[in-house]
Formats: sequence, C-alpha cells, structure tokens
Amino acid sequence: MSTRKSFDNEASKAIGKRIREIRGDKTQAEFANLVGVDRATLSNYESGRRQPNSEIIKKIAGIGNVTVAALIFGEYKTPFEEYQMSINRSIAQASAENPGFIPKWYISQDEIDVIFSLRRMYDDDARLSIIQEIVNKAEESIDHDRELDQGKVPPYGEAAVERLRAILQTGRFNEGYDPEVQYWATLWEEVKSPHKKD
Repeated sequence: MSTRKSFDNEASKAIGKRIREIRGDKTQAEFANLVGVDRATLSNYESGRRQPNSEIIKKIAGIGNVTVAALIFGEYKTPFEEYQMSINRSIAQASAENPGFIPKWYISQDEIDVIFSLRRMYDDDARLSIIQEIVNKAEESIDHDRELDQGKVPPYGEAAVERLRAILQTGRFNEGYDPEVQYWATLWEEVKSPHKKD
C-alpha cells in the first residue's frame, strides 16, 4: 500500500470514528435518516470504507454541533490540555478503583500538611486570613496565565480559587472528616468540661 493510500485510509477511519461519536446513542438507521443517507452508507462512513462528500460532512458537523474542521481533522489540543486530560483520566481510574482515595501523586505531602495545618488552627480569623492571602496570590497567577494564553485556555486552578472566595464570603471553612482530628477534638471537649461526680 502506498504512503498516500495509507494516509487516506487512516484519515477515513479517523473521520468515521468522529462520525460514530457524533451519532451517540442513536441507531445507525436513525442517524442515517437525519443525515439523509441510507444505513449501509453511514456504516461505510463510520468504518472508514468511504468518505462522505462535503455536503454530508457539513450536515453531520451541524448535527454534532462541531466545526467542519473538527470533524475532518479532530479537535486541536495544546500539550497542556493533553496533559490535563491524561491526569484527569488517571484520577478517574484511581477513583473508580479506590473510591474516596486521593492518589499520592496528585497531592504532595507538603500540600497535605498545609491542609492538616489549616484544620489544626482554632482561630477562624487567622485561618481566613491565610486563605485570603492564597486567593490574592492565586489571582495574580491566574491573571498572568490569561495574558499568556489570551483567554484560549481556562486558567489552571480557577475553580478552586472561586471556591476559596466563597469560603471568604461565608466565613466558613468546611473540614473533611479525619479520625485523628476527631479523636483529639473529643478529648479536648472532655478536658474542658468538668468531670461528673458519681
């Protein structure tokens, strides 16, 4: 097989795969009817045995709410977006295998120590002051990223900063459950309260 023919074959298969993704839960017969071709023709498109003409490509792109370029060439992703997607896939897999478990490689020990230190603080004002400082510095970094990416990629961590802003507005920091912290909190309550005499 010539290089050109091999390339065309691979391109047809890639377009066919994207058409199949656009079809989603619809049967081939249902989707073929929407597109205006018979089921066998759609099957050939999806398998890569045939390539749809420009009119059919436009129709399928419209149905899938994607650009013609995205249907033909696929969505372009920056290396950072590809990296984020691979991390998200790994997190999803680890979470499915161990529900509630945060992979060690996702949060460093230093980050875990910061979380525990925030939990350990009794002074809510001091804790909120630290969170305010984190938000201020993170916002500077996010603004810098926006300038670099020209708004094409959502800044990393923006959603987390939004949640921290909500904490500052409500003045409440919701702690996760930690058996060790709970043990010491219970012990502290017992020490503070007067012992009952029998």
